[in-house]
Amino acid sequence: MDHRTKLHMLVSIAMADGELHDRERSLLLRYCEKLRLPATELLSMIETPSTLRKDQIPADPESCRTVYRDLVLVSVADGKLTAEESRLLELAGAMLGLDVDTMDAILVEVLGA
Repeated sequence: MDHRTKLHMLVSIAMADGELHDRERSLLLRYCEKLRLPATELLSMIETPSTLRKDQIPADPESCRTVYRDLVLVSVADGKLTAEESRLLELAGAMLGLDVDTMDAILVEVLGA
């Protein structure tokens, strides 16, 4: 999965509740730095959402788990997990080829539940 695709998925989950909170924006900016992408790339994705294609999903199961974990981290960055964010996480997990047990284990790991 290329860095822009990963950032795109992270932006999509962060905006699932209809707004981008300061903590989410801060976390996304840190991901930009980590992925060595300019902040303007993030702003462009926020302003002009696009659709993720199936061929952009990594084939490597470990990469898929890492992406899903990052999606969970971004979705709870504002301190809550909304129903819409949960729905999108389920869809993203399925798109990444993760089974329910794997998704649940990652949620427990991230949320500490």
